[in-house]
Amino acid sequence: MTEPRKISEATTAVEEADGGALGAEPARVVRSARTGQTTTVGRAARAGAVQVPAAVSAWVARLAYGVVFAWNVLCAVQFIGWPGDYVAAYQLSGPAGEAALRGLGVAFLMWNVTYPLFLWKPAQQRVLGALIIVQQVIGLAGEIVVASGLPAGFDALTDSIARFVGFDALGLLLMACAYLLLFRKSSA
Repeated sequence: MTEPRKISEATTAVEEADGGALGAEPARVVRSARTGQTTTVGRAARAGAVQVPAAVSAWVARLAYGVVFAWNVLCAVQFIGWPGDYVAAYQLSGPAGEAALRGLGVAFLMWNVTYPLFLWKPAQQRVLGALIIVQQVIGLAGEIVVASGLPAGFDALTDSIARFVGFDALGLLLMACAYLLLFRKSSA
């Protein structure tokens, strides 16, 4: 590996590879001074995987995580504000059912306290992004276990949990793909 050399105020070349054929552009790994993200440029980048600029992958992560965050907060607000609209879907009733849904709404808000910091600066929050994915896996697995343990006769509840399973599985897929795009390793 060669010594890092400054390309501009914003980027530094941290590695150069042999250019290969006469006149071929050498491959370089470039590190952003602002975000610390590295990107391969040159021949190796063209020959390898599609390169996505760090700023684009950060916005993709914000979008994927942001959709899940917004949906969860919307559910929380609805469960806290209007629990009576949802008690039947969970085969609950009366003040106890409404209290249970309000409690679930509060749990949703607690669950989502990790998202805003990640959404603010995703490229600087590798561990937090992974933690959010782990939370999503736990929630999805828990929903599946709860639904599979229900006896016959709880069709409305099973259907309601199935909607959460579907959304959480899609959210997990979106966030995992965005995370891998954001924190991919350079292949120089």
